[in-house]
Amino acid sequence: MIHFVLSGGPIPADHLRHLVNHFHRRGVAHRVHARLGAGDVVPGDACVACDVRLGEALGGLRERVFQVQLAHNLTGLKGSPFRQSSADLNVLPGRQIVERYDLDPTDPRFVVAGYPKWDAIHAERSRAAERRATLAAERAMDPERPWVVFYPTGPSASFSGNLGRASDLYERLQRGLGPLEFVCCNHAGNEEDARLRDELDRLRELAARDSRFQVVSGRDALPFVTACDLFLTDIASPLLTALSLDKPVLFLPIETTEPFREPTRRFQCGAFVDDVTDLRSFLENYRTPHPLRNLLRRCVAFDDDRNCERVGSLILGRYDRWRDTPVVV
Repeated sequence: MIHFVLSGGPIPADHLRHLVNHFHRRGVAHRVHARLGAGDVVPGDACVACDVRLGEALGGLRERVFQVQLAHNLTGLKGSPFRQSSADLNVLPGRQIVERYDLDPTDPRFVVAGYPKWDAIHAERSRAAERRATLAAERAMDPERPWVVFYPTGPSASFSGNLGRASDLYERLQRGLGPLEFVCCNHAGNEEDARLRDELDRLRELAARDSRFQVVSGRDALPFVTACDLFLTDIASPLLTALSLDKPVLFLPIETTEPFREPTRRFQCGAFVDDVTDLRSFLENYRTPHPLRNLLRRCVAFDDDRNCERVGSLILGRYDRWRDTPVVV
């Protein structure tokens, strides 16, 4: 039996559900758990998760269960520390994480095999007009105005997010572009961060007063990114979604601790908001910089709609091989 464990927060759970849906469509027997409980797993089962702490939850069964970990983060700047993983198979989306964590590419436990959520992202390339029309109707957004999506990362021990700059950015962009539609995406997990509650309340009050300013859940961001005219971020992974859709991108600098400065500099390899003096000219003449296209290739090894199929086949194949291997006592 294959068990999908959705622990680790809303982002890992959101990513893993794409693979769960794939197994469901294929008719592969599986079970889904918010977290593992006593007796959920028996020797010989497999557990798939995006949480390196899964091994601790398995306890004494760890050596008798086939453990799979998926990366829920494309960049490697935040998320799963794979060097701490005890999984039998670690599924990685691209070589960026291999290099970021200095993993051994010849170690069979670490395989660049794809990113299941990317199938849904890839499908958005033909939906820009559809998404814009739907959102215009559902959200009373003016399709004739510029649409700006702001997706800052959430704060962590390593990075400070930029959620607090949303209202200032809105005013600045209005001065540069005129009337616009501004969508601020609330990174999953911010709701649980006490430091951000006042900020979120303030932004929601602004949204209640001004129908052109919206706060949406990060889990609902994809249609807005598909339909937008400009994407703003710091180091949030949805940057790669915007790049794959050929959206103009602007960065905001972030506060970061010393060990992360160089990887962050390589990630933020485009134009910064503070360096653009003419926003209209920027949008009209934008061409995605080659370093950003290269970043997309480094983070997303398989830019297609077959990632679930590829990752699912890898997991099933390795699981079958593991079950056929005699246990050494």
